[in-house]
Amino acid sequence: MMSPHPVEFRQNGDDLLLLLEEWGAIRTIFMTPNDNPELPTPSLLGHSMGRWEDGTLVVRTSYIDYPYMDEHGTPQREAVKIVERFSLSPDGNSMNWSAAVTDPGVFTEPVVVFTTRWDWVSGEEIQVYDCREFDPF
Repeated sequence: MMSPHPVEFRQNGDDLLLLLEEWGAIRTIFMTPNDNPELPTPSLLGHSMGRWEDGTLVVRTSYIDYPYMDEHGTPQREAVKIVERFSLSPDGNSMNWSAAVTDPGVFTEPVVVFTTRWDWVSGEEIQVYDCREFDPF
């Protein structure tokens, strides 16, 4: 989520899709409670449940099957839970994001570890992500 690449939200029935240009990732944010008694299967992006709080999208993600929290190698355990907040600026031209992490195997208390802002750019669209290493020769 800290990538400088574009992000885009799309409606998908009752749910939201969060398209991330970097790595071509697509996250599903479930906006309605799931009556299925089975626990979600852990995955790289986890299981995300969202709700609206006064115009802010609040997303709780758990069941993350990835050993690192960030590009610095900060560990995260199976019990990690992340609460993200997405909110538009009053003029609608930027979106603020923060993530608070609770992981009793790593932190002694919940901590806000990430924040960023994306600016809206007219005409900008999600592109296919090409991760080939740049070779100037």
